[in-house]
Amino acid sequence: MDTLILFDRFPLPPTANHAYPTGTNGRRHKSSAMRIFEAEATKWWMVNRPLVTHARKALGGEIAIDKASMIRVDAWVCFHYGSLFTKDSVRKKMDVSNRIKALHDALSNVLLIDDRYFMVGETAPVVIKDFEEECVTLMLSIQQMETRASLLKRLRGSPSAFS
Repeated sequence: MDTLILFDRFPLPPTANHAYPTGTNGRRHKSSAMRIFEAEATKWWMVNRPLVTHARKALGGEIAIDKASMIRVDAWVCFHYGSLFTKDSVRKKMDVSNRIKALHDALSNVLLIDDRYFMVGETAPVVIKDFEEECVTLMLSIQQMETRASLLKRLRGSPSAFS
């Protein structure tokens, strides 16, 4: 049976530049924004402890059995309309995928699973109502690592590939 874990209202991570800015010495370091986000993720974990415990067992167990297994992380990043669009309904310059590293780092801490086992799945912005809190909805699932040969075979078999 396929393992699917839904985490809703996970805290909104900072962008990569805000999570790990470059210091005066030229090295990246963890910012206060990242520390605040990690604290929010810990609070989220405490509220959702039974679900997280189930996810740890289900996902971590499958990875322990099969080292070729990866945890696919699908992330729908929920923003207010004004965060995504200008008053003239023009899309603002925002890279949603720029938040994934910080998200994976916090998720790794919550699940107690090294993020080397994570793979990026679907990542997309979602518009929410102004009274809702900006957050992330996550779907976690197990996916097998592919060989390049199996990937190309699968892609070439799709109707629109390589036309």
